[in-house]
Amino acid sequence: MDEDECLRRYGLRPGGADLDEIRLLLAERTARERRSQGEGDTEVMKLCGGRGGGPGGAAEGESSGEFEGFSVAGHSAYYDGYYGDC
Repeated sequence: MDEDECLRRYGLRPGGADLDEIRLLLAERTARERRSQGEGDTEVMKLCGGRGGGPGGAAEGESSGEFEGFSVAGHSAYYDGYYGDC
């Protein structure tokens, strides 16, 4: 699945039912990237990363200070602007 297919399938704001599938996709792409740089399709990883977090998700990591310099709202706003009306 490439970036365009990911957007068609899940959109910018996927429903809760899609999150397990997004987590699996993100884990698979991360494993590919670890094996060989460039194999994991980092655009898909970036797109999925802000919405497919584990328990508590990215918002919990942000509030705990774990993701210094990252904000869920900022990440979402960037992709809203970048992808427009996809």
